[in-house]
Amino acid sequence: MAAFRLDVQGTLGRLEEIITSAAFRVPTTVAAYRQDLYLPNARFGTPPTPTTDYDAVRVDR
Repeated sequence: MAAFRLDVQGTLGRLEEIITSAAFRVPTTVAAYRQDLYLPNARFGTPPTPTTDYDAVRVDR
């Protein structure tokens, strides 16, 4: 996951850091809560079945 800092207009950004985790499958978006980041793992290419697992991952901010 790449973390960018945007300017106040939201038109320019600068790469701040790259965050990695073995728990990432295909992180699609992120939500910040307190000192943590929460990312749902996408399951692109995985046929949905009643037993297909889905998860969200927490990493330190």
